[in-house]
This record gives sequence, C-alpha cells and structure tokens, in this order.
Amino acid sequence: MKSPYTFLEVELEIVGIYTLAEALAPVGHPFNNPENQIYVDAGTALELNDEERIHRAVYSIDDPVEASAFVEKAKALPEAFSKEKEIIYTVNNSEYRNVSGALNSIMGITIAMVTASMVMGAIILTLLVIMAMKERDFEIGILLSMGERKWKIIAQMILDVLVPVMLAVTASVFISGWVAQSNGTLLGGENIKVTIERAPVIIMYLCGLGLTLLASTVSIWKITRYRPKKILMAIE
Repeated sequence: MKSPYTFLEVELEIVGIYTLAEALAPVGHPFNNPENQIYVDAGTALELNDEERIHRAVYSIDDPVEASAFVEKAKALPEAFSKEKEIIYTVNNSEYRNVSGALNSIMGITIAMVTASMVMGAIILTLLVIMAMKERDFEIGILLSMGERKWKIIAQMILDVLVPVMLAVTASVFISGWVAQSNGTLLGGENIKVTIERAPVIIMYLCGLGLTLLASTVSIWKITRYRPKKILMAIE
C-alpha cells in the first residue's frame, strides 16, 4: 500500500528548544502537542507544505492595545497588495476587551474613592497642623521678644511640619508599591509587575509641600504682622 504522505527533506538549523511552563493533559496525536511544534521562517514553511503562497497567518503581539496599529502597518506594506486576492485582516481581542472593560469600571470607582480620600485627608491634615501651630503662639511670642529673626522662626516652623510630611509621603510610596504588587500577584500570578511612575511621586511631594505651606499660613501671618506683645496678650 502506497503511503498517502509525501516526505520532504529540508535542512534546518536548530537555534533553540523550548518546554512548556505547565504540563498539559495527554493529547491524542503527537503533532497536537505544542512541544512538537517547529517554528520556521515563511519560506521554509512554504517549502515544507509544497505551497507557493501563504493562505493564513496568525500573529501574536505582547500588547493587545497595539493590535489596530499593527494591522495598519501591515496594510501599508507593499506585499499586502495582491492583484489576485485581497488580504483580509482580523483582530481577535475580544477577551482583552471584556477584561479591560471590567477593569476600567473598577478603576473609575477606585480613582473617585482615592480622590475623595485625598481631599478629606488634606483637609484634616491642614486643620491638625493649624491647631498645632496655634499652640506654639507663646513660643513664637517669646522668641520674637528675645530678638530672634522672623525668617528663622518661620523656617523652623515650616521644617517642623515639612519633615514628618515628607517622611510619611516617602513611606507611603514604598508601602503602596508593595501592596499593589501583592494584589497583582494574587490576581494574575507572577506575570503582573507593578511599577510606580516618577510623575505621581513628584506630584505627591509637591502636594505635601503645598499643604505644609497652606497650614503654616496663619502662623506665618501672625509672625509677620503682630508684635511680640500682641501675640502674648492674645494668648492671655
């Protein structure tokens, strides 16, 4: 009986061997096992299949967001135009759209909650700092009556508030990165890597500086406007 298969001899160079990260269930035929797949260039594939042209090709990209841009670049290639048959491009990113849609909804709610928490935290922090500064009116009056320069007192008061705020912001950056990475690992395993961009961190530091200056405004105004005697009399 004559074999229905045609055997071809093609000389190939092995550049690497891969194994699956996870074991699969037993398959019926060896050619269905992904470990038995051979990745070759288009020319070799045509030669092995005794074909003159490619009828169907599947491309996998790392970022599904770039799928549309990839198709546009492929259409712009001179090889994409054929007089015999038009090439049809199909983007299969339905799974990504389903997941990203749910994540975008959750992200919107999360951003709203975080924004509200930050605003409330800023208000509470400002009020606490103002109250703490008010308790130092007696100290300010004594220092001014002793001839201490106003700018030194102002600088000292700002530093007393600014240093703890900056330390808290720095700690929050490291803690938030650790918490986000832990949650990412729980959701998607080791494939999710969480990184904190530089711009949000800079914004947090600037917000901390702004809150410190805002909370110190009342005390700074007293130092620049009031005389030591008036400050001490106001306390009494």
